[in-house]
Amino acid sequence: MAPLPKRSLYILAGLWALAQAQTAPELTPTSMVTPQVITDTTLEPTLEPTTTPTPEQTPALTPPTTPDPISETTPVPTSVPAPATPEPTPAPTPAPTPAPTSAPTPAPTPVPTSAPAPAPTTAPTPEPTLSPRVRKSWLKLTSDEKALYLEAVQLSMALGYHYYFSQLVEEPQTYFEYYLTSGWAYWNRKVLLAYETMLRGLAPRFASVTLPYWDAFADFAQVQTTNCTLLDCSIILTDFGGYTGTISNLTIDRNDTRGIKVSTPPLNAFCESDNNATCAGYLIRSSWRRSFPSGFGYFSLASALNSASSFQQFTSVIKSGMHNNMHLALGAMMANNRTTADILFMPLHATFDMVLQVYINCYVGEFPTDAAKRNTSSAWPFVPSTISNPPYAAPTLNSTITIRLPLSSTQLGIFVDATGHPVLGSLFQSLPAAYWQYVSASNIGGVHSYTYDFNSLMSNLTASMYKCVVVREPTITAPPPARRVLRESIGFLSPAYGIRQRSEFRVMTITDRMQREICQNLFNRDLCTRLLHYIECAWTVATMGDDPIQRGTFSGGVGADANQKLVSPCTDALQSREAMFYNSSIARGVDVLTRLLTA
Repeated sequence: MAPLPKRSLYILAGLWALAQAQTAPELTPTSMVTPQVITDTTLEPTLEPTTTPTPEQTPALTPPTTPDPISETTPVPTSVPAPATPEPTPAPTPAPTPAPTSAPTPAPTPVPTSAPAPAPTTAPTPEPTLSPRVRKSWLKLTSDEKALYLEAVQLSMALGYHYYFSQLVEEPQTYFEYYLTSGWAYWNRKVLLAYETMLRGLAPRFASVTLPYWDAFADFAQVQTTNCTLLDCSIILTDFGGYTGTISNLTIDRNDTRGIKVSTPPLNAFCESDNNATCAGYLIRSSWRRSFPSGFGYFSLASALNSASSFQQFTSVIKSGMHNNMHLALGAMMANNRTTADILFMPLHATFDMVLQVYINCYVGEFPTDAAKRNTSSAWPFVPSTISNPPYAAPTLNSTITIRLPLSSTQLGIFVDATGHPVLGSLFQSLPAAYWQYVSASNIGGVHSYTYDFNSLMSNLTASMYKCVVVREPTITAPPPARRVLRESIGFLSPAYGIRQRSEFRVMTITDRMQREICQNLFNRDLCTRLLHYIECAWTVATMGDDPIQRGTFSGGVGADANQKLVSPCTDALQSREAMFYNSSIARGVDVLTRLLTA
């Protein structure tokens, strides 16, 4: 056979090299055993892979003997320093291997390949992802997204991380700062971010998980249009385990709760201490066959935004209204100091955080500068609390958020700062410390920023609030027919979401009709908004009864309004002199609203 031309030899050599590159093991950031928060997000993705050849070693959440994982700033966690300009080779080995192997490469790594530690020593921190964090309504998640989130929560309970979050309000100063001061909303924001970050760091498959929010506003819209019960209208309550079971007790850190024992997955993985060898495997809940509380109607939120005079005043209305009302309606552990143990806590409080962001977008701006965030002369980003005889100093914008918890389940009287906790320490160290840094979720910074996927009601609200400093539109308006996106929602999401969409658009249309019929002779838009709020509150009371009341943790607002005898905003509004003066107009408005809802 004649010898091949030199050009053909070069082509064959190139094809052989290409085949070898295609059969080399694919190295991705998911091969890391311990995800880390990387502060430099400008690095090229090709610098991320590690030499670990087994990407499924996720149960080993933290290395037991390695140095502090978050003190490292290099993108490649190898013990051999990387050259200044690395060659774009497919793997950091001296020569490409002809095929994937199950054994690690000869290069030494600090990642343990032996048996994982029996218990976590520090909370996992996540690998930054290319896609930004976007929190969606539980209704809008696909079945796969729902299953992935619940799997992450179940794993966090089985490994003991979830238990430590149930301890976050046991320390007296932390309790004071969270429940009674103006720090409530930003304290809540930091804890939600910490929990979400913990879930994302459990394993590579959870790296893009975000907290869902409970779209109680869409559920309330369906209550208005179908008059169903709380449980019937809120799919998330069923998906998160429901409330059926036998009567039992559960003690968490010497606090006992009696009610319905619910062990439906993922609740069957719940541990009430950091001794994972013995876990209760259930939570305590109450019956949810009760009416939907007030605070989640369109006019209630519109009134709260339009009447906002300061950060303290607005967040106090949110806490004393929708926050307290829903906690008390859910009852059991959701209505006592073990509330963070229930997996419903995070989605519910993500709802309040979303409402906070609506306010921030409205009165501060979605992307404020650091100077705007730290502006102590403005009442919109933050207002220090004025509480009579406070047991501790109230926080300011520049204060570090106080979060302390017990050292362990056997050392309940010894409290440590969350940044120094033996398990959660590295997690909280990775998060911003001061209140001012949480003013807007959209630019907290780095991998921690996130946004909300607003539902139709919220989108309409944020585009139509005429008193906002940032957004200036004349009136509350219903969307034109061109904005009806039901076909899209029904096409690839659940039927329940399509039902909520129909309810939302119907409520928005009704709000426009209500404004025209009730406020046509009023020249004061503020009065119009307040009247519509009174009417909605009166309709809620007539249809579903008074709001639940319980003196203690879930009563009152924050700061100057941290009075545990304070009633809900709806009850307070209907008892006002103005509401009594316009009593006949309110009664007529209830008739109009009822007619429109039942038409």
